[in-house]
Amino acid sequence: MRDKGGLFSFQGAFALIGMLFIAMAMIHSVSSLAGKTLANEKNAEFWRKTIFLADAMVKNHNTENPFLGAAVFDPLLGRVRANVISLEALRNAGREHAQIAGVTVKKVEAVHENGEKETIFDYGKTSFAECLAAQRFIVDLEKNEKILLEVTACG
Repeated sequence: MRDKGGLFSFQGAFALIGMLFIAMAMIHSVSSLAGKTLANEKNAEFWRKTIFLADAMVKNHNTENPFLGAAVFDPLLGRVRANVISLEALRNAGREHAQIAGVTVKKVEAVHENGEKETIFDYGKTSFAECLAAQRFIVDLEKNEKILLEVTACG
């Protein structure tokens, strides 16, 4: 009878170790998933801010900060002409205006119809941990030309 008791204790211990190992694997899996979800939320927030910044730049008019609105105000229409912007306003923007809601406008570039790429604004050689770019089609008021505007924001 003693042999059967020892065998039962060994099997119970072996089963307990197996269950603990499975429980540990499940906890590790849930922890890893939670960490990835948190990172995805942070990236989604940064991506959202970058897109909103690019949209604001081409759809709003802001005389104090062209990064919040470089679209042209048409007094005859009494409204802002969305996607018709003044690149000159962005060229004259200062670095102090480039930091908006925890995001920094690193670079604004214009890709012309002939494929030529022109840097409109460059924050400088400051290095950032993470950068994203958003593109919008615009019309340059000065040249009356269709342009692809690329806004690079970093956080």
